[in-house]
Amino acid sequence: MTLRDISLLLMLVAIQLLGVSACDRRKDSVGPTQLRGRIVYTELVNSLPQLFVIHPDDPRNPSRVLDSNTEDLAPKWSPDGKRIAFLSDREGLPQFRRLYTVSEDGTDVEGLFDPVIHPEGDLEFSWSPDGKHIALINNVRGFRTDRRQLFIMDVETLARQRVADALPNRFAPDWSPVGDRIAFLTDVTGLPGATLHLLSYPDLQLTTVNVGIDRINFPRWSPDGQKLAFLGDPGKVSEFQVFIAEGISLVPRQVTFMVPGIVTPAPLAWSPDGGRILFSGPGTNVFNRRARDLYSVNSDGTGLTRFTSNANDESGPDWTRHE
Repeated sequence: MTLRDISLLLMLVAIQLLGVSACDRRKDSVGPTQLRGRIVYTELVNSLPQLFVIHPDDPRNPSRVLDSNTEDLAPKWSPDGKRIAFLSDREGLPQFRRLYTVSEDGTDVEGLFDPVIHPEGDLEFSWSPDGKHIALINNVRGFRTDRRQLFIMDVETLARQRVADALPNRFAPDWSPVGDRIAFLTDVTGLPGATLHLLSYPDLQLTTVNVGIDRINFPRWSPDGQKLAFLGDPGKVSEFQVFIAEGISLVPRQVTFMVPGIVTPAPLAWSPDGGRILFSGPGTNVFNRRARDLYSVNSDGTGLTRFTSNANDESGPDWTRHE
């Protein structure tokens, strides 16, 4: 074999190796890591909040759930990953929202309310782990629109059981994946910050937990129900960070130390394996500093990464393990 033949043979081998390498790269995920499941979130489109879904290993290719001229926001996956519950003003009254569900492909929109029996607007909610009930906060009838009460709603019959009255303000409910507790907050006029409450289920015993931080928001249970992530203001400077509280007494530890912090708080989400937290943080749009991007951080505080980079505001993610 001549030197020229050897050179040609080596060139062919190199081309084959490059071809194999290229095929392997095409199989790799284009996102930050090999993450599973799907994420639904809210993105502002022409000043209207709309619902989008991304695969966590490919966050650069979102798909729009609904193409509407209404405000659709605050989405949450049903436990089986087949439907998305969300709030919308599609009844036509500005700032008056109701609770709806939609199938994962954007079809079959259904309202979870009786317009006669339930004249109040719906504000915040959380699925029970079996998907049969929803913890729901709505406005109290009358002129005091800042007063809210907590209900447990039967998804099939739409019957609502009031479990926490309207004294005082109630907000940000989250049902433990174990099913035994519902976390929510109380904001008392004239007092600093918010108070964390745990409502046991089904016996409905209410307890108050002091996590040592006055200003907290959006408590979210970990998938095993042992930890509670939330946004908290560590220095009373109107900028939030991510915290995780754990143990019997829910002792908090700070997870993020972002500069600047999270100026506009929004709901956060756990990854299905409990290893990461997804939240809204400072965006890259220099023309709109309030436009947020989604960030991911490991539950031990490492690996903080920008999950998306979009000119529009993105917030309120929810992560299901179902593909």
